[in-house]
Amino acid sequence: MVYVLGLTAAVLLAIGFVLQQHAAEEEPVALRFSPYLLVDLLRRPLWVTGIVAMIGGLIASAAAFAQGAVALVEPLLASTLLFALPLTALYHRRRMQLLDGIGAVVLVAGLALFVAAGRPDGGSPESADMIGWAAAFGSILAVVLVIVLLFKRFGSLTEAALLATAAGMLFGLQDTLTQAADHLLTHGIGALLTSWIPYTVIGLGVVGLTFTQMAFAAAPLSASLPAQTAVEPVVGIALGIMLFDERVNTSLPAIVGQVVGIIAIVAGVIVIGRSPLVTGEFHRIAERHHKRVG
Repeated sequence: MVYVLGLTAAVLLAIGFVLQQHAAEEEPVALRFSPYLLVDLLRRPLWVTGIVAMIGGLIASAAAFAQGAVALVEPLLASTLLFALPLTALYHRRRMQLLDGIGAVVLVAGLALFVAAGRPDGGSPESADMIGWAAAFGSILAVVLVIVLLFKRFGSLTEAALLATAAGMLFGLQDTLTQAADHLLTHGIGALLTSWIPYTVIGLGVVGLTFTQMAFAAAPLSASLPAQTAVEPVVGIALGIMLFDERVNTSLPAIVGQVVGIIAIVAGVIVIGRSPLVTGEFHRIAERHHKRVG
């Protein structure tokens, strides 16, 4: 059941991302980096359909986490990339190159190795105190702020990757807060609603989604989704260790496996980022925006 739920979530998320990106790339250039981007996208049925598919994927992923370990579910969710790349190629009627598939497989395998080697377990949201939460928020938001201040200095492909990285970091923080919210719910709905946590989860979701749509509007899906796919679980695991006192395997083979996993993740992102599917589709989008402005 965990495999079924995890793969169902991955397929639904892939469909949602492809539809959202196709709608976002049609947005006017003036709205590409505007906070009103989400408001304008809400008027596009294609984007709303993509959001519905994504919500379905999130529900399926939550059910998978309820029945399986993080080390099993995270790689299943990362397979979203394996479905999204051929879907976006099919949608845009472009041929997917062998190197695209190799890069995606290397990235997902690297993430699976990283999670399996570390095998985080134990810990409890009760271990987190306000000092820990403040440190987590401060470190994440500091990096996101740097990205926001600097991303426009790069080309659109790099812009998309940086914005997706920021979104992945916020979603990783959101995942950690969601675990804390689930724990609060065991004490009753009143304990949840009187806490700051659920409202922060919603706020992070809105901001993260805005960054994601900005990335989708800036460049093809293949330029942004790999970075977001890689960053979110890594940040979530790191915060689980930092805040919830989760334990990871620190034996020499485990450390080697985690290092190799990180190298594979980075390599996969680089390979996909240089793919003709990315660069070719980017030039098509850029040409269309140029004609629209002209």
